[in-house]
Amino acid sequence: DSRIEELLEKVLEQHRADLIVVMDDFSLDLLPLSMRKKWAGKLITVRASLVPYNADQDPLQLVLDTGMCVTGCTVYQQTEADGPGEIMLQETARVLESDTPDSLHERIIEDAESKALPEAVRLVASGKWKSRRSVASAAQPTPSLPSTASAAKMDGDAKRYEQRGVSA
Repeated sequence: DSRIEELLEKVLEQHRADLIVVMDDFSLDLLPLSMRKKWAGKLITVRASLVPYNADQDPLQLVLDTGMCVTGCTVYQQTEADGPGEIMLQETARVLESDTPDSLHERIIEDAESKALPEAVRLVASGKWKSRRSVASAAQPTPSLPSTASAAKMDGDAKRYEQRGVSA
């Protein structure tokens, strides 16, 4: 564990990294807690899920099994507390009746992650991202407000779903 951490720190230092971005399939649990704490505020992760589901559940399969109409991604910023961190941004993607876990994941990447992740990186890199809660309350994520474009899209999606008799 300590050798892996030393190697990662060496590589990050050599490349003068000031931000670590972790994608869907990489578990933050693989990074030592000391490293997650050291990089708190400079470590973000994106997950193909709007809700932090139980780790034993596949969120994409759950979306399909429950018949949800909308899913998306959540970008978290790692805090000093153990756990997923604070929700920074969320973006939505539609679920189609013909979706499989793979096709849905591709749509989430294309429609949601491709918007949310660059925006989160810009916010952190520019210093404009400020945590809305203290470390003491970091165990309970609070949702972010969507961007204006996302809000307009969500309003349109909500109206379409209401017309179909589905609440979004």
